[in-house]
Amino acid sequence: NELTFPGQCLGSCRDFRAASGTYLYLGKIFASQKGQVKRVIADDGAEELSVCPAAVPKDEAMSDSDAATTTEDELVPRVGDIVFGRITKVEERSARVDILSIGDAPLKQAHFTGMIFKENVRRYDRDNLQMHKCFIPNDVV
Repeated sequence: NELTFPGQCLGSCRDFRAASGTYLYLGKIFASQKGQVKRVIADDGAEELSVCPAAVPKDEAMSDSDAATTTEDELVPRVGDIVFGRITKVEERSARVDILSIGDAPLKQAHFTGMIFKENVRRYDRDNLQMHKCFIPNDVV
């Protein structure tokens, strides 16, 4: 098990299948979070790559009562979270987003950056999609 960081390439989709904590981009599998890389054989025999968040020592783990008092410095977006962000740069195949809030908790400073890839904007006619017609800098998404 190796430690990986968001955006790090883990392998090709020809060799592995992407699982939790990863995403596909241009035929490669990338980590979407910091953690340990796990290789698992699925029921159908395919080898899956996933990233499990790095373990937190028991004395540092947050209890349910601590979650209500989470400070901004402790907020980290996770896969599946609803976030709001501001578009900062639009390129031919992607748009860069500064995350402004995670759920209902606004961030005072943009600590996190996300990407919206052309392949994720819509399900149809992706080849003719023009990112600059979908997003412009300062759009809130």
